[in-house]
Amino acid sequence: RRVHGIRNLPAMIVAEKLPPLIPVLLRNISSNDDQGVHILELLEPIVRNRHEVIGQHIESLCNRVLELASRSRKMKSKLSCLSMLHSIASSLPDHMLIPIKPNVIVKLRTFVEDKKRVVRMKATVTINQWYLVGSPIGSIM
Repeated sequence: RRVHGIRNLPAMIVAEKLPPLIPVLLRNISSNDDQGVHILELLEPIVRNRHEVIGQHIESLCNRVLELASRSRKMKSKLSCLSMLHSIASSLPDHMLIPIKPNVIVKLRTFVEDKKRVVRMKATVTINQWYLVGSPIGSIM
């Protein structure tokens, strides 16, 4: 099932009705570029501030975001995906991320060879943030 009116949904309503909405939002991240970017914009503050709710869906979220980024030809979509992955690595507790860390890093490496310089730069910063997950230096930052 598609979420057609997602662009018109205020972030406040999404935050209130969050738990049942997360699976629906995750299913629709990779449906098309524009809708995926909008869903990522809605989820990013939730990832930063309410990680207890998003934690059980973290593997699915990362896989969907990486799928959208890999499939998309639009620079804006790739940058939104990389930004979300950076937020995940910098905001969520290490114990949630360590199981998926190797897979995410391997998939992120493909963006280091993107034709757009800004995407390559954001990919490098994001990969570096993922390398800090679980390291003693990562917990200082």
